[in-house]
Amino acid sequence: MDQDNQLINPTKKCLKKRCKSAKTLNRDLSASPERPNPPTTKKHEALVALRRATQTQKINDKITKQEEEHYRNVK
Repeated sequence: MDQDNQLINPTKKCLKKRCKSAKTLNRDLSASPERPNPPTTKKHEALVALRRATQTQKINDKITKQEEEHYRNVK
């Protein structure tokens, strides 16, 4: 009977280890989906968008000034 127990016991331990490893592998599937951005990230994105808008406005103003100067020189 002791020999039978020794044969059975290691297999039970292996099964427990396999179950634990399977749970850790699929942990990302049971996790909740992406969380919404925190307010600081939203503020940062808003500031970046504002900077880009001002930069494009400056570039557009510069291009229009160059076109006006070119038009004046042609006349």
